[in-house]
Amino acid sequence: MSLSLVQIDQGIDALLQNAKALIAESRLLYEAKAMARAYTLSHLGREELSRVVMLEAAAIRILAERPVEWKKLMKRLRDHKAKLALEDAESAIFLVGVGAHPVGENALQVAGQTASVRNDWKNASIYVNFEDGRFVLPTAQISDRKAERTVLLAELRLNAFMQRRAMSPPFAKREIGSMRGMPDIEALIKSDPEAMVAAAGKLVALIQAKMKTSEGSP
Repeated sequence: MSLSLVQIDQGIDALLQNAKALIAESRLLYEAKAMARAYTLSHLGREELSRVVMLEAAAIRILAERPVEWKKLMKRLRDHKAKLALEDAESAIFLVGVGAHPVGENALQVAGQTASVRNDWKNASIYVNFEDGRFVLPTAQISDRKAERTVLLAELRLNAFMQRRAMSPPFAKREIGSMRGMPDIEALIKSDPEAMVAAAGKLVALIQAKMKTSEGSP
């Protein structure tokens, strides 16, 4: 199964709409002191945003006239840990892009290693667990601080995604071949991880500068 650029645009918009609803509802639950469920919905919203990144990457490969591994993409879209690992890597690259090189590079080295833990936290926010000889409710497993942090991070990430989407034309309206000069991130990861970090960091810096310019416009 393959996707057209029109389908990818529709998928991105649907994912953003659902992420926005999940995160807004997580804020309502947080304000109602329903911390465990607030954590659940904000976590799911963040996963939806990672799926946006996956579709964007596929669209860029099409525009760069590079092959897309559709089977692999469809599998990753359903893989909870892959979505969490992608967010970790994205955060690390952002740190590099804004100039926090040592911190970003260290974060990139451990990106994805927390995916299993975070997935366990999501499950803990929904289900009763059995620990140390007793059954434990989600309310005893998800702290107020953990819920607050996750809701806030989800809101910040959503805002960044919505700004980026508003600044850029739909992929279907761009010319095939228009992104031939874009570095092949997947190839760089395999051959030269440091070059990949540098290339991605420069891209993040450009996006940040463009956003600041856009915010300052009348």
